[in-house]
Amino acid sequence: MLNIIVLTNMDVSAHFALNLLLPAINNHNVHIFKSSKVGGTKNLPKELVELGQFESRLLQSSDFKSSPLHSATLLDNINTPEGFEQVSKLKPDVILSIRFGKILKSPIIKLPKFGVLNLHSGLLPEFKGVMATFWGMLNTNEKQVESKVGLKKDLIGATIHSIDDASIDTGKIISRIPVEIERSRSYWWNVLNVYTYSVPELVKAVQSIEDGRKLNGSPQKDEGDYFSYPTEESMLAFHKKGFKLFEPSDLSDFLNETLS
Repeated sequence: MLNIIVLTNMDVSAHFALNLLLPAINNHNVHIFKSSKVGGTKNLPKELVELGQFESRLLQSSDFKSSPLHSATLLDNINTPEGFEQVSKLKPDVILSIRFGKILKSPIIKLPKFGVLNLHSGLLPEFKGVMATFWGMLNTNEKQVESKVGLKKDLIGATIHSIDDASIDTGKIISRIPVEIERSRSYWWNVLNVYTYSVPELVKAVQSIEDGRKLNGSPQKDEGDYFSYPTEESMLAFHKKGFKLFEPSDLSDFLNETLS
């Protein structure tokens, strides 16, 4: 049995990822910490602000009253002595990061016996940074991504990588999980879809650690590109490609289709 710390964020995609992850690791001691946001959120495009507000209302609705996010411990100060004490007293064997909004510093990174694994919702090294699914969709037909079946242009996906230092999305790659873009669906829907394929791979990594098998990561071959939040101009380009950011019915549609 492992002592596992899960670091996540207060958003609907994190809720969905946790609902896939937690039942699969419930034979371990699991503690969840959350951040309140990812990165700086000033001067965001109006549509992104509206998405954030929509998610906030959803999380406070009765449909989400049993979300594991509500019982998670808020830890925006994880890199302070107080934050370090909260984490260290749990004696973690491994830390799993999914959408956590803070950059981890050396004391936290060195704490767990089997390291820190990040589930990044983009393919590395091509798409580092925030909203990697958005940038993968926007760059469709411009960046060729290597998949298990050869070169394909319309791929997004996720990467499980180690966090070895305070740099962003640069660690050794444990697993890359390509996912085809559903072009008729929104960015938000595609993010949820990425987690249906990638969370099970994170569970496999935990199982390998539990079984005493070493996770063999590969150094990233090149620097790739780092992306921040979209601007109004990139949002316009996104829509010109025929994509939508979100639809209010995305979550219910996604659950109905994936659970049917």
